[in-house]
Parts: sequence; structure tokens; C-alpha cells
Amino acid sequence: MKIAISQMKIEPGNIENNFLKMKEIIIRSSRLYNSELIVFPELAIQGAQKEILVPEEKYIEEFKKLAKDYNIWIIPGSMYIKEREKVYNRLFVINRKGEITGHYDKIFPWEPFEPIEHGKDILVFDFEDKLIIGVGICYDLFFPEIARAMVLKGAELLIYPHYTTTSDRKAELNIARAYAIINSAYVISFNGVNNYLVGKSAIYGPEGEELQRTENDEIILTEIISRERVKEVRENGIKGVTTNYKHFIEYKENLKNIVNQTY
Repeated sequence: MKIAISQMKIEPGNIENNFLKMKEIIIRSSRLYNSELIVFPELAIQGAQKEILVPEEKYIEEFKKLAKDYNIWIIPGSMYIKEREKVYNRLFVINRKGEITGHYDKIFPWEPFEPIEHGKDILVFDFEDKLIIGVGICYDLFFPEIARAMVLKGAELLIYPHYTTTSDRKAELNIARAYAIINSAYVISFNGVNNYLVGKSAIYGPEGEELQRTENDEIILTEIISRERVKEVRENGIKGVTTNYKHFIEYKENLKNIVNQTY
């Protein structure tokens, strides 16, 4: 499958301008790059403005229409959504028919700076029988249990959209690369850019190889993600030697017992 990743410039609080930029990127990714899926950073449409709630009905309907009109799956980053008087950092997955196939609420908000509700479950979805994809949001990356849970649900690609303004961005990329090696999976960790957002997005292959890496320019990354490559590495091991994924699956019940005893 061909995926497009938007390291876009985000204007905090300017929902309409951000949306129009996202629309342009969606059209470009579909028409020029022939991408099958386009993914945007965390809070791409609004920036980290906790006091601003996105008019969900209006913009999700717009994204659904764009997905259908341009025959492309869209993950429009995440947005702050209010539900039953509680606010969530929520991400939607929209297929090329313009249907919502699932949503994910950030399990680990970046406390104390993001005082919102914690999500309760992971999100893993089947991309047209071509690939199983799992999605986390930003600070979720720091918790390997989430990545393992997605892999146990079959994920072959892990996607983490970020809104990182801090100097630990290098640490985030180190974690993402380690997840690729540990889980024999593709891992994408990507960020937005502006006066505070630091960019530095990367795509890693299932042996931890760095396929692409950016600095702080506004850019659309495209990459071919291969299920066959994931299967090859999981079967034959890292560099044809270390079959850690096979052993993880083989002994997962033993690990589960250890985790249950420890936690």
C-alpha cells in the first residue's frame, strides 16, 4: 500500500485555515501521488488549544466527503471532542467510501499539560486486506504495552501522530525505531511544524531501518508499506538471525503471566 504522511504547518486556533490546508494536501496526495491513505499530525486542525473544541459534525462530514470524492482513506490527525461533558483527544479513521471505520481516544494524555479524559482501548483496523494498522497518539508512544497490544491484534504498521514542541523529540524517534525492531513492524512517528513544533518525522521498516527522516520543513512523505516485507522479517528474523517476533508469539502466555504477576 502507498501511504502519505503530512508534516504540515499548523496554525494554533485557526481551524478553518488548517482545514483548507489539509484539504489541499488530501487532493495533492490523491491526484499527484496516488496515495491510498493520508495521515495528519495530532491536533492538526486546531493546534494544542484545550479550550477550543472542533465542530465535529461540520469537519468530519467534510473529511468524509473528501475521502469519497478523491478515493482515499483519511486519518485527519486528532481533535478535542466533547462527549457526555468529557473531553477526549480523538482520532478518526475514514475509508475511501466516506465511512468512519473506527476512532481512537488517546490513552495517555500528556499530563499535567493535557487535562482530558483517558481513552480505554486501542485501535487496530484492516486496510482493505492489504495491511493491519494500529494507531496511537503522541505520548502513547512512551508506553510499550500499547504497541504490544496492537501487535497482538495483528498490527503490521504502527502509526503515531505527534504534536511535539519539546527537546525530547529525538527520544521519541529512538523509541519508534526500537518498536520497529522489537515488533518486526513498520513504525511511523511524525510531527507538525510551526514556531514551536519541532518536526523531525521518520518512517522505520520492520528491521528498524530508517526509510525516511525529515527535519522541520513542511513536507508530505510518501512510502510503500509491504505486508510481504513484514512477513519475511517475522519469519526469518532480523538480518535473518534473530527471530524475536516468533519467540514473542510462541511464549506470549508466559509473558502474560509475568506481566499479570508484576502489575
